[in-house]
Amino acid sequence: YEGGFRVPFIVSWPARLEPGKQYDYPVSSLDVFATSLSLADLKIPTEKKYDGVDIIPYLSGKKTGRPHQTLYWKSENNVFSIRDGDWKMIRFPEDKIEIYDLSADISESNNLYRDKPEIADRLMKLVDAWNSELLPPDYLKKNK
Repeated sequence: YEGGFRVPFIVSWPARLEPGKQYDYPVSSLDVFATSLSLADLKIPTEKKYDGVDIIPYLSGKKTGRPHQTLYWKSENNVFSIRDGDWKMIRFPEDKIEIYDLSADISESNNLYRDKPEIADRLMKLVDAWNSELLPPDYLKKNK
């Protein structure tokens, strides 16, 4: 389930970033856009909402904490995933739900859905609110 989270993301900029430093919070490929614009002294366009953030202040230590408290995914077959802090939920189309506390269960082997229904409800509300803002993918428009 963590197909993209534990993939190394390597940044090398010896003039600005300390070599060999490890950053442990998740970042997103969406951050590349925001970071590139910032490095070019350009502003993120405002005509629509973008999810990425400039990660250089986090990598350099100017900012602490997580660049994203919450990250979301939606697959083509309507599987939703959310990571909020150390909590992760996967919601499948047939209403199968799994939640994991990644701080205690990095291998995602202990589904806490039945033990933590309040956390599952909170995460489902976040996913539903996020999903309501999404535009249909362009590739689906072209196939119609």
